[in-house]
Amino acid sequence: MVALMPASYCNAIGRLPRPPFTGGGRLFFALAAALHGCAAVAPPTSAWPLPNQVVIDARLVTAGQPQRPQLLALRQQAFAAVVHIDAGQAANQVADEAALVETQALQYVQIVVDAQALTADDARTVARTLDRLSDRRVLVHCEQNMLSSTFVFLFRVLD
Repeated sequence: MVALMPASYCNAIGRLPRPPFTGGGRLFFALAAALHGCAAVAPPTSAWPLPNQVVIDARLVTAGQPQRPQLLALRQQAFAAVVHIDAGQAANQVADEAALVETQALQYVQIVVDAQALTADDARTVARTLDRLSDRRVLVHCEQNMLSSTFVFLFRVLD
């Protein structure tokens, strides 16, 4: 579902020195926004489309806000956990999302961030969460898949 750029293009990112993850974090988010082109969104399948879905690998998927039918199908899609990056702005947010996820015996984690003032602590919180869920198939989502894909990008590049 994801069209990857040639390995030589993305490998340059992997060779960047790992900077210390301190301070306000604005540099990291600017870098992430500039370098996010290593994965391109492929059209969703008709069986289970998620808004702006990006399949990172077999265990990690980022997307925009799933709607009720999609949330109810998470178990069928082999997900074991959902990480919701909540900036408090989603007009299309499903009010009982946590309950819908947890009734399927999936783990639900909501991480509240201020989209206008993202911090390195926000990125560390997402990274710690993804580390804890590393043995499971995880959906990371926000409203449009901008924050979720950026946080996952940082997790993968800076880890």
